[in-house]
Order: sequence, then structure tokens, then C-alpha cells
Amino acid sequence: MSGQKDTLSISWAFPWDWKRIRSLASSDRTADTWADVYDSVLSERLKYRYLEPITRMDANGKGEGFSILTIQCALIEFLASLRKGWSYRHGHKDYGKDDAYGDSQKLYVDFLRKEEPFKAHFTKRQAEGFYADIRCGLVHEAQTKRGWRIWRGDASQPVIDHTRKIVYRESMRRCITDYLERYRSELLLSTDLQDAFIRKFDYLHKHTEKPAP
Repeated sequence: MSGQKDTLSISWAFPWDWKRIRSLASSDRTADTWADVYDSVLSERLKYRYLEPITRMDANGKGEGFSILTIQCALIEFLASLRKGWSYRHGHKDYGKDDAYGDSQKLYVDFLRKEEPFKAHFTKRQAEGFYADIRCGLVHEAQTKRGWRIWRGDASQPVIDHTRKIVYRESMRRCITDYLERYRSELLLSTDLQDAFIRKFDYLHKHTEKPAP
């Protein structure tokens, strides 16, 4: 901390400094402050827990596609719930009440068909199929269903080929990265997204096991 105005320090990190970060983020809604919040809280978290491990797996070359797409499917649900400021609660019946959901299908499908850049690749029916045959298949059965395949692909491939039943994980990675860039830009200007961000990370902070000082 330096100067007359509080700013985020490079040493501030989630979850240990969340209360200080939250206080500053709630009182100072400027783009500069929220750029720091995004970078120190969300970007670092995704980078070290998910995005860099995907890069390391991608260099392996032996069946890594299933692991990578499983992680990507989990990230999609997290990003969908972050946008709303909701948290998953097992057995929760009233969708969205108390900022919670207990059935992820509607949240997942709505995100794929409504948010850029995903919506260019999914109709409602196609998003439902992705959720049931790919997301749920990978999470619950450790494989896709109904003949869906996972290929690496390259920049020239679409995210998904619904006719040939192929998901291109490299294009999915690019799609997620593109979404995060768009989300960051929106977050700096939208108090609704900022409030949702705070709600989500309040919940995560509450359920994070922190080491004793």
C-alpha cells in the first residue's frame, strides 16, 4: 500500500487477503481498481490451477484430450456461475433463489447459447446435447456419450462439429480465453458483474480452508 489512495498490492491474493480486497473493490468501483481485482483474484487462480496445467498436459500426447476437455467443461460451469454470482448447493430446488442453484443444466445451457463467443457455436438443442453427452459424460462416466470424439484440432477448426460429433479442444481453449478477455472488459464497467463477482468469491472464501497463521 502506498500513496494517499488504497491500491491492490502485488502481494495481495485470494483467499488470504479477500477481506481487504473486497473492502477496496466495494468502495472503489473504478476500472483501474477492478482490473487489479480481476488480475489478482481470478486471473491468477485460473492460470495456476487450470490453464497452465492444461498446457503441460497438452505436451504429453497420450490421451490428454479427455483430461483437458473435462477441465474445460468444469471451467465453463464456473464462469457461468461467476457471471451470475451464484454458487452450487447440492439439493437446492429453487433455481437462482438465494444466489444458488442445485441443477446445473439450465445454467450451463443458457451460458453456451447466450454468451459470446460460445453462442456462435450452439443452438439451445445443441447446448443441451453438449451438456448431456460431453460435460456429464466426462464428469460422471469418464468418457463422452453417443459417439462424440475429442480431437486436438488447430486454429482453423470450429469449437465443435455437431454433424461429425467432434469437439476440438484447442478451439475450446481459444474460446474460453476469448470469453475471459471479454468478461474482464465488461467487469471493469459493470457494477452488476462486480456485485456478482463479490458474491461468488464471498462464497468461495467462506469454504476455503486457510492455513493457520
